[in-house]
Amino acid sequence: MKKIYNKKHLYVQKRFFKQRVKGEYRSLCWSKNVYREWFRFAQLSPLPYPSEFGNLSQYGKACSYVDIHEVTPKIGRLRYDDDKEFNQWWKEKMDLFYEPAEQFNDRIVTKIYPNQTELSEDPNYLYLRIDRRDLDKAVIEFNKLMVKEYEKQKEKEIKFQFESKAKFHPSVPQKNITLLKLMIYRLAYDMKFNQNKTRIDIVIHLTEKGWLKKSENYDQDKQKYETNKKLDVAIGDDVFYNEVKRVSFFLGKAKKIFENIERGIFP
Repeated sequence: MKKIYNKKHLYVQKRFFKQRVKGEYRSLCWSKNVYREWFRFAQLSPLPYPSEFGNLSQYGKACSYVDIHEVTPKIGRLRYDDDKEFNQWWKEKMDLFYEPAEQFNDRIVTKIYPNQTELSEDPNYLYLRIDRRDLDKAVIEFNKLMVKEYEKQKEKEIKFQFESKAKFHPSVPQKNITLLKLMIYRLAYDMKFNQNKTRIDIVIHLTEKGWLKKSENYDQDKQKYETNKKLDVAIGDDVFYNEVKRVSFFLGKAKKIFENIERGIFP
């Protein structure tokens, strides 16, 4: 969709990208990496998760600490496909997360059939007759028509709200989901309750990985400093222990996510 159709609209739900799933073309309306976090949270959760996910204990956790946001040094791309355990599960369960196959009434533009009674009278649909002999002119006319339709919606204050029909789908748009934060919540919970690490250890680990970047804010007064031997850098008391306190917030967010997953909601 070209920007001319909706110049002021900064975000459009990802629903135009289709993939062949079990012989049908279907849309995945959130990033695949969102479902990677869903999988890893459910695997870690002390609470029940939807039975449709299958037995997650059969999948390993060796890749659970892989940072999918990290750029590979040799190839120079994000490490989207490095979580091999998740990809194995995804191939088996992806059908749960794709939108249903597109039906006739779901199409925005379609042909006008000879039998006019076959067309729906639903005012939400616009049916067009396009002259394929002169497509250059058809594109210009189509653009003009779309601009007019946007103006009509604006005047009537109509706002289209996309509603996913997938079996399981996130509760908020993609633009409101910060994957790195979800990963931090998950890893903090895993270190605290599965690895028996202290909150200080968690802050040290997250800082070493670059997921907590507070060094530029540290007080430069050396008299107020303590040197953390594991990080081999000077860390101000106030800033460091404020980060330690934040771990409790991370753990609280993780527990809330577990509760939502139990109800089939994410994040």
